[in-house]
Amino acid sequence: MARPETLPRQDFAESENRKVYAMGLPRSATGATNRLRVLVADDNRDLCALLDRAINAQDDMECVGAAYNGAETVRLIREHQPEVVILDLVLPLLDGIAVLEAIRESGLNPPPHVIMFTAFGREDSARRAAELGADYFIVKPFDLDTLTERIRQIAREKPRTAAAVPPNHSQEEDLERQVTLIMQEIGIPAHIRGYAYLRHAIMVMVAKRGKITTISRDIYPAVAERYGTTPNRVERAIRHAIALAWERGNPERVNWIFGRDAAADRPSNAEFMATVVDKLVLTQKTAPA
Repeated sequence: MARPETLPRQDFAESENRKVYAMGLPRSATGATNRLRVLVADDNRDLCALLDRAINAQDDMECVGAAYNGAETVRLIREHQPEVVILDLVLPLLDGIAVLEAIRESGLNPPPHVIMFTAFGREDSARRAAELGADYFIVKPFDLDTLTERIRQIAREKPRTAAAVPPNHSQEEDLERQVTLIMQEIGIPAHIRGYAYLRHAIMVMVAKRGKITTISRDIYPAVAERYGTTPNRVERAIRHAIALAWERGNPERVNWIFGRDAAADRPSNAEFMATVVDKLVLTQKTAPA
């Protein structure tokens, strides 16, 4: 798999800008009044302008504003009450974590869904963001079509109430968020069946750690029962998900988690899941109490 170039912030915006123009995306002229309200918050003004154009080119959503620092983000959230906020983790004045805390304290009901830009090596911050209610994490550089589709998917979820975002998640909820973050960063597409099967399989392996004989006997049947399918279909779907991650995913993240270049032979299902489980257990052991 060819390693994608990691672009600097300015070059990233310019490169993606060319991509948008090449696609010939027109600004929507439908005049629909029930379009999804999206707010963009990033200190890169070129990227904000790019996202504004890409969002407004969609028939079912509109960008209601762009903020370049955390304080402005909080003000615009209160002013426009967007349904979805695209939020950078690193912002001037108030960072993304502080913005999430301000959303929680604002009493907005329902609070906006949040898609968060994160970066390599920021796992602790991402975990805290998840605890504060961030719905989805994206690592730059990213695909614009994927982003707009994630906006739609998140907006279709049942609106949360302010009281429904607890200050502390259960251990199972925290584990699910950690697994989800790893899978997203590796680059496993969330829309395929293998994504859900793999996430549940990893969570079962963590719960049964030390009591598993083989994944064919102990893991695939549990996942199959959960999703009303067969163990063979679970195995094939997970294998397909891993293959996609190895062929099209994020090679830097693959290398960080698995300790080898993404160009190397991809791991078996068991090796892949065991490695992720080991990373999760190690994170739990080293996390501050």
